[in-house]
Amino acid sequence: MFTTRTTVGASVLAAAFVLAAVPASAQTQSQAPAASACRQIVITGSNVGVREFAFNNGQVLQTRKTGSVLTSCQFLRGNGSNGYTPKCGASGYNWYQVNIRPTRDEIGLVVTKGYVPATCARVR
Repeated sequence: MFTTRTTVGASVLAAAFVLAAVPASAQTQSQAPAASACRQIVITGSNVGVREFAFNNGQVLQTRKTGSVLTSCQFLRGNGSNGYTPKCGASGYNWYQVNIRPTRDEIGLVVTKGYVPATCARVR
């Protein structure tokens, strides 16, 4: 009698576990992969240059003052070749790609994205 109860109890628990796990796995398979989330960043440095490329010597497209809010959908991790000397009090390699108002670069092309050093901004 005792072994029958434990066997039945174990079977019931195993069946409940399987039934609870099925909807969760079905749900994760039916969901589309999430795109990178866009976030707002706040400029912390004074008169930060938004550059055309993620390099220290990239052309400055616009300058933004402390407290400006920009939208960023991509964070670039540097590999050593695109580093910057102390910007906003620290050196680094990481950049935020930000959306800016349409601006023409030096050859006349319209640019709507630029790069800000990660040390000069924080996520809101």
